[in-house]
Amino acid sequence: MPADSREIKSSYHYAPNVALAPSPTGGTWTGSNVSSSGIFDPTNQGNFPLVYSFGQGTCLIRDTLIVTVNPPAYRDWE
Repeated sequence: MPADSREIKSSYHYAPNVALAPSPTGGTWTGSNVSSSGIFDPTNQGNFPLVYSFGQGTCLIRDTLIVTVNPPAYRDWE
């Protein structure tokens, strides 16, 4: 079961929040900067493991997605 996050693998610092799409539905997303409703906030730079869990007990399945938040792009006009 691959985690479906609408193909987000990287984002930029201070970019808008991203709604993580659960697939299959019915599971939960957890990890740094992830709300209980599955919203990822790219406030901080770095690599963030986001875990999607589905099922329970002996049928619990987890998948991890690493999201990289890059520093903002600055252009040197000189």
